[in-house]
Amino acid sequence: MVQKLGFHKYYEKKLSLFYYILSLLGVVGNILDILTIYLKNPTYELYLNIVAIVLLIIAMALYNRQLISLKTGFIIAIYTIYGNMLLSNYAFVHEQFHEFYLLRETIFVGFLVTATFLFVNQKNGLLIGFTYLLFYTFAVYDSGSEFLISNLYIIFIIFTCYMLTLSLFYRFINNSINTIQEDALIIKTQNERLTLANKELSESQIQINAQHEELITLSESLYKQNEDLGDKNKKLEDAVHQKSKFFSIIAHDLKSPISSITSLTEQMLENYENMTEEKKKGWLHKSLHSTKLLYELLENLLVWSRSQIGMIELNPEAINLNETIEKILNIYRNYASNKSVNLITSLKKDVLIFADKMMLETVLRNLISNAIKYSFEYGTVFIKAEMSDQHIIVSVIDSGVGISPGKQNTLFDLNDNVITLGTSGEKGTGLGLRISKEFIEKHNGKIWIESKAKEGTSINFSIPNVIPVCK
Repeated sequence: MVQKLGFHKYYEKKLSLFYYILSLLGVVGNILDILTIYLKNPTYELYLNIVAIVLLIIAMALYNRQLISLKTGFIIAIYTIYGNMLLSNYAFVHEQFHEFYLLRETIFVGFLVTATFLFVNQKNGLLIGFTYLLFYTFAVYDSGSEFLISNLYIIFIIFTCYMLTLSLFYRFINNSINTIQEDALIIKTQNERLTLANKELSESQIQINAQHEELITLSESLYKQNEDLGDKNKKLEDAVHQKSKFFSIIAHDLKSPISSITSLTEQMLENYENMTEEKKKGWLHKSLHSTKLLYELLENLLVWSRSQIGMIELNPEAINLNETIEKILNIYRNYASNKSVNLITSLKKDVLIFADKMMLETVLRNLISNAIKYSFEYGTVFIKAEMSDQHIIVSVIDSGVGISPGKQNTLFDLNDNVITLGTSGEKGTGLGLRISKEFIEKHNGKIWIESKAKEGTSINFSIPNVIPVCK
């Protein structure tokens, strides 16, 4: 509900100046009366003026300290001036200029009535107006002035009409102010509702943004999961393909040496009595060669299968590289001798390498075996090692058939089905190189090929010259 403040309350801050002016006019007027009249002829009116001055000053001080309201200040000022005027100036009615004096006082009281209506309220305005009409009527008849008595009704009617007009104007002003206040309250209420709606909208927007971010996060998570799922599917496809390749190797490459051994054994049993010693030795060499090939293939298949299912763990240790290479060379010296291949090493004495012993031997065995396999008769296999502050690089170099650039890109891929025969017709699966690559990568190293067709091949691998972190 709207609180009706009224004109004097609604414009309180702006009307403070008018209150001070009215009070100061009352003070100045009383001081002038004291100086011009009552000091020459002191009477009881002198004390009334002094009391009026004191009341006006006290009221201004109280209002200045906000101990009284503006309305109370106006009441004190108006009634002090009005009462002082009635009590102090009654004597002038009997003097020579009483007509002029009463008319002048009527105009001044009209000003006070107007101020009372505007700055106090309607009741006090009517009270001052009608009490002054009674005083004026009494003063007119008491003065005995024929002019004032004959025109009393005109002054009475004019002053009454003026008060009624002020009353209507006061009601109009108050109603307008109340309407403005009601409109202001409505606007304030609407602004509060709009503010609340904006706040709710802002909170909703924050929630929407949070949900949007959650959706983005969820979308990114789903996208990552899809990528991971795609990677897993690809790995699964690769695993299935490698499994197929694995069984293909077993079906084909194991069958060939076994069939060869079986066939040679059967023919020797059937024709043993009729065969010469030289032919028997030749067939036995062929059977031994097939047996060695079968053993090498089975060993690589076993190592590869254990690696795929995670059964092989990296256990690095300090290994004497010279002794390890010499151990592997002793295994293949007969094989190299049968092909008249010369094995040469170029190593510094007591070179230490931090690696898994089984993995390192498997890599060296595969690389040296391949180098002999693809070397021409009377060729050379050269093994060297270079050391730096960060890596040890081992190279196995042959003077054999070489590898074409297109073949080099897929040589470590198990899915590559192209098999190159050795210089003596030896078969290979490519599985040894694939195993070598996996073992070198477990050491945080790398393996690469340098080769030209018919000019030989250098297969190199590097291992960090520190103890590697197990994968």
